[in-house]
Amino acid sequence: DLDEYSIKIPDGYSIVALPQDVNVNTKFGSYKMTLKKVDEKTVLYKKEILIKDGVYPKEDYDVYRKFWRKIARYENTKIALGKS
Repeated sequence: DLDEYSIKIPDGYSIVALPQDVNVNTKFGSYKMTLKKVDEKTVLYKKEILIKDGVYPKEDYDVYRKFWRKIARYENTKIALGKS
């Protein structure tokens, strides 16, 4: 799954901080997320999720859930904005 969005910052606001790039790799798959400042009013958001097909032992279930929890946490990442 590949997604790319261009986020426009409203007038009167400026970008204060962007989160660092994320790269998570496990035997279950991978997740990559980047937020890049294009200009003073535009941020480019890109994410890639790859889930590997396979059969895994039941003992790996907790690790699998942790993988998805990490992804969920990164999906809720915030951009810090300030009043201009």
